[in-house]
Amino acid sequence: MNEFPDPLISGGFAPVVSLCKLDYPTVDGMRWVRATVEETGDVYAQYILEESEGRLPAAGAYHLQALCHAEQASGRLSIYVRDSDGNSSNVTYGEISAGETKTCDLEFAIPPGSTELVISLRPSNTVGVSIMMSQIQLESKATYDARGTGPTVFAGDTMPFAG
Repeated sequence: MNEFPDPLISGGFAPVVSLCKLDYPTVDGMRWVRATVEETGDVYAQYILEESEGRLPAAGAYHLQALCHAEQASGRLSIYVRDSDGNSSNVTYGEISAGETKTCDLEFAIPPGSTELVISLRPSNTVGVSIMMSQIQLESKATYDARGTGPTVFAGDTMPFAG
């Protein structure tokens, strides 16, 4: 089950931005969120899944997959987790090279007591460059077996006997 509130980028759940502008282009039938740098500094566009709004998934291990593209300069897709004291930890990140479109696969844990999960697009700190994201998938790793081969509901050793 995808736990990201707006995986198709319909605009129903917008990221918080700093020093960049957002737009939502459609490319090859896919809707993207694009953050373009307007000023240098602490530049980001980040989705914040808050416990207080009922958007934070339960504590546990997770997998985030998203299609990302960086224009003119490299960028980063980062995952942060915040606790009730406001402390943040950068759990993991994926680098996207200039001109590259790639699927970022990130694994991380949401510890008990967390209050926010932050999915942050961080373009290079250069005016005019941008980073884009589409097809966002946030799923509990419990959905998959230890081999990473897919759902465990009817894995080979648990299939009903067909005899």
